[in-house]
Amino acid sequence: INAIGKEIGENILIQYIDYDKLIPTLMAGEIDVIISGMTIIEPRQEVIHFTEPYFEYGEVIIARQGEGKNLVIEDLAGKSIAVQLGTTGQDLLVKLQEKAPQTQITKYLAWEEVLASLESDQVELAIVSHPVFSQYLLENDSKLQMVSGLIASQPLGIAVQKGNQELLDSLNQGLAAIKDNGTYDEIYQKWFLSPGI
Repeated sequence: INAIGKEIGENILIQYIDYDKLIPTLMAGEIDVIISGMTIIEPRQEVIHFTEPYFEYGEVIIARQGEGKNLVIEDLAGKSIAVQLGTTGQDLLVKLQEKAPQTQITKYLAWEEVLASLESDQVELAIVSHPVFSQYLLENDSKLQMVSGLIASQPLGIAVQKGNQELLDSLNQGLAAIKDNGTYDEIYQKWFLSPGI
């Protein structure tokens, strides 16, 4: 948002607000913009407006280094896979298991346990959140790697009050500009170790 603000000539003042209070605070006019990992979904679009997506949130398939490449969910049939409880990855694996009953799913409460089970050879593969795993790789010397693109991705958008077309257009112009001039990819590379997926 700071890069977009610079591009459109706006000073950005960041406030930290509890997630469940973001939309009411925006609708009350107490803030101008929400940029907080908010997925663009129909119920929200009924009360607020979103920019073009600025990020695709999703999960990725993880393997030990040298094992697997360019996998898709169907490639996990018959394998042993670790996943965090309550995630989209778990839902996808349950559906896969219905088609391929030999698929073994091990569910954990925390993503750290998912990665630990893969690192210790308890499972063949794992599914975790892309942002979480990218941050993990930045902070740890790991023998794990991403072996898929995003699965079950959801677009994130910047939200404004419904009807504030001028601000919406300005934010979209700024977002397009930072994508065109390479700033977006620099930010993405810094935090996610790869160009934008």
